[in-house]
Amino acid sequence: MVTTLMPPGRLASAAVLSALALAASACTAGPAAPPPVPAPSVSPPVEALRLTSGEATVTVTGAVEASFVVPLSPSSLYPASPAQLVLSWGDRRTGEGLDFQGPPVAGSAPTSDSEILAITVRSGDRTVQVASMDGECTVTLAAARPGDVRGSFTCRDVPTIGGASPGIDATGTFAATG
Repeated sequence: MVTTLMPPGRLASAAVLSALALAASACTAGPAAPPPVPAPSVSPPVEALRLTSGEATVTVTGAVEASFVVPLSPSSLYPASPAQLVLSWGDRRTGEGLDFQGPPVAGSAPTSDSEILAITVRSGDRTVQVASMDGECTVTLAAARPGDVRGSFTCRDVPTIGGASPGIDATGTFAATG
């Protein structure tokens, strides 16, 4: 055992500092936080119903004049709440296509931040892309069931992405089954 002798004035100062430090730690300790929850080692699976066949027919007028028919590309219906359709039709050779993302609810609705329609069309030697999410298009889903999605759309004055051309008008139909 080692004994250290301190002068009487220093001993009192050390005792006061120790008492203050102990009191300060007691005031700020508060209740203990819950232990951290470890992240799962594997992401939970996302349930998706694959749609494997179908086609879309698109007619574009206005700044661009074109029509095309394209087959269904990998597409899905995600039934977990909130349910979501993620549909895509396209031709890899030409780059033309139609994409739709929205809730699987039969009926008509204008495009919005939750119901988006995008079209890519070839016009001569250029590719023109439009995306509607501000009500320029109305999408009608005649069927929106697992394994059977059918609908149509009508668009008026959809601005081109990048604004290089005036807006376009478009109409079309689509189907996805599987």
